[in-house]
Amino acid sequence: MDNAYFNCSEFITITPPTTCSPLVCDLEVVEISKVCDNQGTPSDESDDVYFVTLAVNSQLPTGIWRMIVNGEIETGNYNTSIELACPVGTDWEVVVSDLLFPDACTQTYTIVSTESCSDEPPCDLSVIVTQVYSDGGTPVNYTDDTYDVTFLVTNGLHTGDYELNIVGVGTFVGTYGTPLEIGTVTANADMTYEITDVATTGCSYIDRIFGQGVIGNYTWIDADADGVQDVGEQPLAGVVVQLTGFDLETGPISLTTTTNEDGLYLFTDLNQGIYQVTFTAPEGYLFAPQDQGNNALDSDANPSTGVTASVVLSSAFADLDIDAGFVLEQNCSLVLSTPVVTCLNSSTFSVAFNVNGEGANGWSAIDNAGVVDMIGTYNTQFIQEYDANIDSPLLIAFEDLADPNCFQIVEIAVPNCAELLPCAMTVTHQVLGCESRELLLMQMIHSVLFLQ
Repeated sequence: MDNAYFNCSEFITITPPTTCSPLVCDLEVVEISKVCDNQGTPSDESDDVYFVTLAVNSQLPTGIWRMIVNGEIETGNYNTSIELACPVGTDWEVVVSDLLFPDACTQTYTIVSTESCSDEPPCDLSVIVTQVYSDGGTPVNYTDDTYDVTFLVTNGLHTGDYELNIVGVGTFVGTYGTPLEIGTVTANADMTYEITDVATTGCSYIDRIFGQGVIGNYTWIDADADGVQDVGEQPLAGVVVQLTGFDLETGPISLTTTTNEDGLYLFTDLNQGIYQVTFTAPEGYLFAPQDQGNNALDSDANPSTGVTASVVLSSAFADLDIDAGFVLEQNCSLVLSTPVVTCLNSSTFSVAFNVNGEGANGWSAIDNAGVVDMIGTYNTQFIQEYDANIDSPLLIAFEDLADPNCFQIVEIAVPNCAELLPCAMTVTHQVLGCESRELLLMQMIHSVLFLQ
């Protein structure tokens, strides 16, 4: 460049000659330290890493090295160190070279992995139980119901074996992560089991599998309409039965079935919960009276809705007392007026009411006191005397002589006539004639009649 004319200049490129002396490659990789870190999970070796510190030493004039680690490039100054993080179980190979002369000065170094530093045995047991239900081919008999049970057990990411002990069934050995099929067990009992790690003392898991809940079971024709299953009364098939409620494990449920030829129905494989049963009356039938006796023999359906009271169901429990009675719907004109009950004396009372209806054949009547066994014609009065000491209530049944399905039953509470004080009083009076200056003469005759 001309000092007086700055615009007068020329650039010259100078290429340095090859080194006058041969390049001495004294590059050296030195491992200073190596430390294992379990990442705060002493029972899980999968996340263990080790930190290794390497120094790259050399007297090369460039003063800078280049390192390739797992495909990544690092650089640094000679005679300084670098820290690398590597997963435990993996040996790493690093390639170190001079930054300017990589072909002339390169060294390969292998970092050997440390052992795992998670020295506590793993114990992170998790269990998934699968049950496949079978009714044994008998849908209205729960006693032979079974489950095919399969266990899937894991212990974090740990591999190995475990021991499964089922109380009352037996002991089995399984492998983590592999389904263990136990086979067929009864569905009608709770099953307690314990899982124990084979290699680790004190690593165990205890739980229980609940047995099935069951609700059933019978519908019948209540011939005498008393709401109680009597000998000789026939089952009613084809009744639609619905189960609704809340299953404590899965939530709301709704199931439907139909009674079989024996009047039986059954809901099985139920979890613990609160349920209700709804019966649907077949055409031509009405519901029998509700809750008239022993819970095992009475009718539980509300006569208006067909719905039962709530059923609280626990595990491995069968409630087979949810029944419904049905009465043939009557198309008859037999009508009874309101009974009139009168104490005749301290030990006798009478019952009277009108028996109305149509039909020339008339009616027949019987009672549970053994007093009445008679027939009569419609639109006449029934009156009968009874001993006040008979058992209460007094039941009088009327039936159309031409149609046995046309009947009415009267229920009468027996009065306590002994506590009544029958009394009748008659008063008769007469006024006699009178004359001047004479006092009126009045005679009153009082008659008191006491009825015994």
